[in-house]
Amino acid sequence: MSSSCVRCLLDRDISVSSESVRQLADQGLIHLNWFSRETRRLLLVEDLVDSLKLAAVMWLMTYVGSVFNGVTILILADVMFFTAPLIYQKKKVQIDDIITSVRCRFDEKLLKLQNVLPGAVKRTKSE
Repeated sequence: MSSSCVRCLLDRDISVSSESVRQLADQGLIHLNWFSRETRRLLLVEDLVDSLKLAAVMWLMTYVGSVFNGVTILILADVMFFTAPLIYQKKKVQIDDIITSVRCRFDEKLLKLQNVLPGAVKRTKSE
């Protein structure tokens, strides 16, 4: 690295403006409020179906955590992150058909479950 390049880096202003800090704090506050509302909604069973989904995911994660090490999960996630787009690109039509049929079946089962459960909130397609 030449001395002139080092000098230009040393002369560069790297101070953080108060406006950028306020903007980041506002964004963080928005995300924190959303997270606290969602957590309260799920844990205090505002919507029974969503709370049951959370409970099922947490229950499944106990088994995943007992079988896999954290590093193993990170390695598997890394492999999936890079291979899933390639597989989807090659088999797009088949995967889209399967996802559509699974989503239709899931919506039918969810509708039946919401009709049976007295406290379940009925959702419309616009949500």
